[in-house]
Amino acid sequence: MPTRAIIELLGVFRLTDEDGVVVPVPQAQQRIVLAMLASAEEQGVASDGLLDALWPQELPRSARKTLHGYIARLRRLLGADSILTRPGGYVLNLERYEVDVRLARARIDAGRRSADPDERLRLFTRALDLFRGEPLEDVPSEALHQAHAQVLGDLRLLALEYWAREQIRADPAAAVGPLREASAERPHQESLWALFVEALTASGRRAEALDCYRRARRLLLDDLGIEPGPALRQAQENALAAHPEPRSGADEGPVRPETLITASLTRRRAEGAAIAVVGPPGIGKSWAVNAVVHEVRRSGAAGRPPVTVHARNAEQDDRSAQEIAVRVLGAWGVEPGGEPLDDLRAEWARSPALVVLDDVTHPAQYEGLLPVPPGGGLIVCTTMSRPAGRQLEVFELRPYPLEQVLDLLIRARAQPSPGLAESAVRVFDAVLEGLPAAVHALVERITDEPDLTWDEIVALLRDPRRRLDLLTSRSIDVRARLRAPYGRLQDPARRAFRLLGWLDAHSFTDTVASAALDLSGSETRGLLAELARSGLVRADFRGDERRYRIPQLARSLAREISDYTDDRTLRDAAVRRALRAWQSNPFALPAPPTASQPWGESRGTRPLMLP
Repeated sequence: MPTRAIIELLGVFRLTDEDGVVVPVPQAQQRIVLAMLASAEEQGVASDGLLDALWPQELPRSARKTLHGYIARLRRLLGADSILTRPGGYVLNLERYEVDVRLARARIDAGRRSADPDERLRLFTRALDLFRGEPLEDVPSEALHQAHAQVLGDLRLLALEYWAREQIRADPAAAVGPLREASAERPHQESLWALFVEALTASGRRAEALDCYRRARRLLLDDLGIEPGPALRQAQENALAAHPEPRSGADEGPVRPETLITASLTRRRAEGAAIAVVGPPGIGKSWAVNAVVHEVRRSGAAGRPPVTVHARNAEQDDRSAQEIAVRVLGAWGVEPGGEPLDDLRAEWARSPALVVLDDVTHPAQYEGLLPVPPGGGLIVCTTMSRPAGRQLEVFELRPYPLEQVLDLLIRARAQPSPGLAESAVRVFDAVLEGLPAAVHALVERITDEPDLTWDEIVALLRDPRRRLDLLTSRSIDVRARLRAPYGRLQDPARRAFRLLGWLDAHSFTDTVASAALDLSGSETRGLLAELARSGLVRADFRGDERRYRIPQLARSLAREISDYTDDRTLRDAAVRRALRAWQSNPFALPAPPTASQPWGESRGTRPLMLP
């Protein structure tokens, strides 16, 4: 039982008496007065300050008399000596009332002074338990929130960070959940991300720790234009140096995409399976689907051999499904006698088979084939992020985590290699972005050219005009994989892609793109939507704002093609217009570039992106 009543500000405003019973304070003005006195603690609050908080717009004539009435009613509720009068104002009697803010600070200070790790954890846990939500909830005073809410929020952050450091030493797995939630609430707080990475690493979840670092770095670059600071970089280095988590016989690593796709085809065969395999160019859609086709052909599960049709040259309207139906029937050796789609359905139902549509760019190319007849299967390979059709089961392929990328590269050496420098790791992360095609192309180059040093590899990857040459190996051509979706674009979208490739910003808005392209907002948004469907441009929401990003390898292709397609005057004019648009909105990104420097140079934080 508490020895004093407690006023709680660290959440919904609450007053509890000496026995722990909640004492209602129903009137909003009384809660404002009591919260201000509790926030001021022993310093007290001047009467004028209370008046300004109660009536921020205009004081009524009876304001002081009304304030005296509020104080009198609070004294009747809390006790005559609960609020003391001081010259010019009032002060809370802290001998009778405790404030949870003071308790939190006292417990944090005691924990910092303690030499016992268990005692530190206990005290920081007790401090953190005092926070019950957003500070000063149910206290309707804008002035009070502006003066204290941020300070109280920072106090909770302090308690959480001290608690997390101790919890990571005692039981790191227990720290993962709270740190995950806290980093989502404060996405720009690097210290939270660093602790989150440390907790994952200490829990033996190194791959997740490196993926967490990657997400934090991307977010800091997208929103603030800055690289991670020393604490977060150190957490990444610790994760890289940690021993890999042990694998049991039942856990042999992530399940390969083709295994999941094959399992889905088998599970849904009775009613007809329709699957979309989604991801940007080079993510491995064709590899995964080819493996599925090979397995279906080997097992003889379908009535006739699988058929793969490339949809890239098909129309993007109602005729496209008819055109694709003719191609599928032709692969089966069937001449259409009437409507191609009707003939296809009849043949498909008579002898079930797997049909693969590769390079799909528009829903009209496959919607006419739905629903799939019982026993049949349809796989749609597309760069569209949200393929339409409720009957489609979507498999979104993901980039390799950084740990897997580094493991593949180091193992490609015939001789054991020392640990990679942090600068090299950052280059691999920023340029390859875990793209399987790029990673495996580089692995083949390292295997075939053992004299190629890490320094030479990093230097080539840093150079936008040479990195695609490096990523051309004996069996993989990353440039060709990126040129394929570029070749399917309409001419206006191709021009937009080439010009936007010269904007050396990590991300940009449609307003900046509109200025660069010298087009209206609606025209620009239409072109950006086409580029996003192609996978050459990534779109993401930041709050209510949609931002666009061109991956480094795609940017290299854009500049490479633009070098021999566009006049330099045209490119320079596009960049200048974009600069003016950026400078007219200084909140779009933190540091605008100068006209004489590429965007990456002026920011001073992205040495990898220099043209």
